[in-house]
Amino acid sequence: NGHNLQIWVAQRRAQEITELAERKTREVSRSSENLMGEIAIGCAEASSISVLAGLMNYFRQKYPLVHYTLYSGIADDIKERIENGLLDIAFLTEPVDISKYGFVRLPHKEEWGVLIRKDSPLAEKQAVMPQDLLGIPLLMPKRDLVKNELASWFGSLNDRMDFAVNYTMLMNAAVMVHSGFGAALCLNMGTDFYDDLRFVPLAPPLATGCVLAWKKSQRQAPAVEEFISSAHSYVLGISGN
Repeated sequence: NGHNLQIWVAQRRAQEITELAERKTREVSRSSENLMGEIAIGCAEASSISVLAGLMNYFRQKYPLVHYTLYSGIADDIKERIENGLLDIAFLTEPVDISKYGFVRLPHKEEWGVLIRKDSPLAEKQAVMPQDLLGIPLLMPKRDLVKNELASWFGSLNDRMDFAVNYTMLMNAAVMVHSGFGAALCLNMGTDFYDDLRFVPLAPPLATGCVLAWKKSQRQAPAVEEFISSAHSYVLGISGN
């Protein structure tokens, strides 16, 4: 009911205030010789997370006193936490509204497909078309912008699809597929969650990009500023290879 919802909202905000206060006690600072402190990064699920990992490794070799907090979630949740001051940097999959953010676009495109069991007839295909998914319970990413993009891919068949589950984290969706529950529409993570699952790309192909983003209007701590500067040069370097 409405009263319980108000209590839940108040409790969640109180938790966010506590987290923000804890972050302030670990405020990142710069000494005359060393950069130190914490950088909080929100991460969506995509194979381009390897680029972020490489950047973090590169940055930590230069500044070993800086450490990280990683928060995994969908883009909408991560953006909310950035707005509330709980995160410094966001690793986001597109489509996403970053009009209020500074950002650097990562060079690799993410491939959409379906995660299915290897004993499914779809596993024998090189690519899956919309009509191939008729009658199959589908697990869909929860984000509305992503659903709209997938709806365009399904075209006139969208209203006939069995969208059975909305998920936020692909690992949980993989458990469902592993257990025999339909097929999960997802990005190609480049890894096998289970030996009995297979990723099959969509046809026509559907791809998306990833960005590292941060609030333009927010005064950043020294280590975050340096990390953002390093992100630009690091991504430019790997894009040229």
